[in-house]
Amino acid sequence: MKESYNIVVVAYAVYPEIKSSEGIVNANWIAVLEAGEISVQLFSVFTSAKELRSYKNHGLVKNYTAAKSKSFLPNFIVKIKNKLHSNAYRVSYHLDVWRKKQLPLFNAIVEKDNAVVWARLLPLEGLMLPLESSKNFDFPLVINVNDPVVEDGSYP
Repeated sequence: MKESYNIVVVAYAVYPEIKSSEGIVNANWIAVLEAGEISVQLFSVFTSAKELRSYKNHGLVKNYTAAKSKSFLPNFIVKIKNKLHSNAYRVSYHLDVWRKKQLPLFNAIVEKDNAVVWARLLPLEGLMLPLESSKNFDFPLVINVNDPVVEDGSYP
């Protein structure tokens, strides 16, 4: 009997939530996986696992929106908050809250499911969950570096 796996995608940035080249690449990869009728569970900066898609980390959305704001005050407050938190804990407030909210759900999925975890190397934040979880659970981890390769397999 052929064994089936769930794919857990850890992609910090996913378009349209984050409008960046990394976000677009991640969104396209998730669409390809889902088109192939593969069970995909997504962990991104704003969204928990796919079955809980309606759950949003609203505090993180507000923090991210304020950080990208062109208004001085919201942007300044977020920068100060992140700087103080970074000095105390060596990680920004935003990333620390994201990790703490996502880790229990990520661990539960990796523990109960026959899961393969796929994570993007860039941005590095995408590796936070699988690396921390790997201290307690064994699971296959695929880290996508996204280096350009030509048809013969060599680098340009």
